[in-house]
Amino acid sequence: RAVLDWKNMSGIKLIAAGEMKQQKNFKNLVDSISYAKKTLGLNLNLLILGDGEEREGIEEKILSLKMQDSIFLAGWVDDPLPYFNLADLFILSSDYEGFGVVIVEAMSQGLNIVSTNCNSGPSEILLNGEFGYLCEVNNPIALAEAISSSIKHPVESKALMDRAAEFSEIKIGQLYEEVLI
Repeated sequence: RAVLDWKNMSGIKLIAAGEMKQQKNFKNLVDSISYAKKTLGLNLNLLILGDGEEREGIEEKILSLKMQDSIFLAGWVDDPLPYFNLADLFILSSDYEGFGVVIVEAMSQGLNIVSTNCNSGPSEILLNGEFGYLCEVNNPIALAEAISSSIKHPVESKALMDRAAEFSEIKIGQLYEEVLI
């Protein structure tokens, strides 16, 4: 039901994915969507794919900010790619992240990216902001402003797909071989 509600909404469709745990900081994302809608006047709708220990707290925050008509929790999905194809923008709101494979998956679908600048993974993938928007960690206003900038100045889909291809298993395997041989 959450997916259908989100899919049928007018406006810009945002998507996020990950285990609902503190590190992913979905509460910061909820705050940023509220700010973007109420202060920046953006017509945004967010679908979060995933589940976990923080779900109840995220649901409470959505209700307290009266965002239940704009933010939808889908639960776990086996394959996020079909959902990425329905979205306009992928958001990663983590406090820290390893490499960030989900960013590469979203880019492989030509999806624009906004990510917190957490550790080196997102920055490396997005080439310090050339292939997406990076913002300060745990700052809902900075995240909302990055979302707004991405909507106004999107990166070309083909460039994103080409960048994602640089992280394919074949390319990464070749790089490992060069280092090991």
